[in-house]
This record gives sequence, structure tokens and C-alpha cells, in this order.
Amino acid sequence: IYILVIREEKEERLRAVLSESIVNLSFRKLKTDQIRHMTCTLNDEYVPKTDNTKEQRKEPPGLITVYDLDVKGWRRFYADRVIDFEAEKIVDVEV
Repeated sequence: IYILVIREEKEERLRAVLSESIVNLSFRKLKTDQIRHMTCTLNDEYVPKTDNTKEQRKEPPGLITVYDLDVKGWRRFYADRVIDFEAEKIVDVEV
């Protein structure tokens, strides 16, 4: 039970950071066990707006869908496969 609580807390913390900032993270792919690096976010300021009227799918527990800023597309990974993550400092720049 203790391990489950730690996983849930890690996932909640990661989701909170993703919703507020740009995050650099490393994770192991589920099928190949390769380490992948990604710069991603859930922050509305960086996610493209869509007119998608599809009903949102319910994600399995632990699966996180994020917007990958490098490939400009949606990616998914399991929170317990994350090796490390770090939030970038967001700087507002006036044009």
C-alpha cells in the first residue's frame, strides 16, 4: 500500500508541475525499455487550441497524456516509468 501511495503522490506532483510549466523529463518506454527525453507541458498557454468535440477517453491509472513541444504533438507515458523531471522556469517576454 505504501508504494501505491508514493506512486500516486508522484503522479499528482508531476501533473501539477506539467499544468503550470514546461517540463523536461526522462522516462523508460514500456515496450522497449529505452530511455526517452521529452520537453512537454499541459499548460494551456503552450498547447494548441482545438475545436475537438470528441468525448475525452478515460485514461488508465498512471497514464499521462502531454503535449510534446519538440515534435508538436501529443504523447503518453506512465508516471511510474518517469526517471526524472525538472520544470523549466517560464519567462514572460513582451514583444
